[in-house]
Amino acid sequence: MNRKILLILFLLILIVIIGHRFFILQAEKNILKIDESIFTLGNNQLDKAIKDYFLSQEHFSWKTVDDSRNFCIFENLNSENELFPFYLWLRCGEFIIDGEEVKEKSGMSGPVKIDYPNELSFYDLQKFSYVLPRDGSLYSDDIKNIFPSNLQERIKNFDSTIINERIKNVARESF
Repeated sequence: MNRKILLILFLLILIVIIGHRFFILQAEKNILKIDESIFTLGNNQLDKAIKDYFLSQEHFSWKTVDDSRNFCIFENLNSENELFPFYLWLRCGEFIIDGEEVKEKSGMSGPVKIDYPNELSFYDLQKFSYVLPRDGSLYSDDIKNIFPSNLQERIKNFDSTIINERIKNVARESF
């Protein structure tokens, strides 16, 4: 009789352990899912034009190493806004391939306001303009002056983990 009780207890414990592990794996999968919609303005042509524009700007695209490639991606900070200006978290980086590993040589990350004079025209890269906060003690004042009040707290507390992982994936896929 004791053997039956021990066997039942053992099976119950095993079921609990397996169920718990399954629950943890499902939770990890959900954490790793990235909502791709945050990396778009909802228009592929506009998204490409904005990335191309930033890559054409010396402040966001540079070379410190021969054979490097530059990439820029962004996260839309105000998904409710559908017209210029857009408020983005911009992440640009210079990457190389070292053997089979993709490595970042240099990069930048920060909030930016981008504007364009005519929504209905073809996106001419020379007509875009941007404003970003200055470094150091002027940063906080510039955040208040450039960005709407409803975005300032989000900028202050921005977690760059996802966008950093995203640009690494873009670089890996491109090499």
